[in-house]
Amino acid sequence: MSNELAITSEQMVEMTRNLVVSVTGLAGQMKRMMDEQKKIQDEQRVARVEQREFRDKVDELLNSTQLQSHEKSRLHAAVGEKVREIINSYALHDKVRWVVYKAVWFKVNNHFGVTRYTEILRKDFREALSVANNFEVNDYLLDRIDEKMTEIQQMKF
Repeated sequence: MSNELAITSEQMVEMTRNLVVSVTGLAGQMKRMMDEQKKIQDEQRVARVEQREFRDKVDELLNSTQLQSHEKSRLHAAVGEKVREIINSYALHDKVRWVVYKAVWFKVNNHFGVTRYTEILRKDFREALSVANNFEVNDYLLDRIDEKMTEIQQMKF
């Protein structure tokens, strides 16, 4: 029985040699895997940098591009609709239309810190529509309307 369990020194050397070969092979595989993982991490790092640069370019473009013609037309239409709504709801004379127009445009332009609506940026288009659509008549505008109405009535006499 002890003969069967006994390992010769040659067998022990062979087993050790096989074990060293296996461990060396595993170590090589681990190194290749770690190299591949590092390569993937480097590629991910580069991709994140490129993505950040792309986002910065898109932001720069959005922050410098003014309204396009179809957006200007839609904003004009929104202001015109708001002016008609105010003229009709206050039963105002058509000759005060420009007073109301000026007030709505002033509110829109002032909101964005521009002197002309054409300077509004594309990224602010929806907000510009909202400002125009939500314009509310204030006391200052009512005073300007009264002044214009008085002027119109004085011209009739």
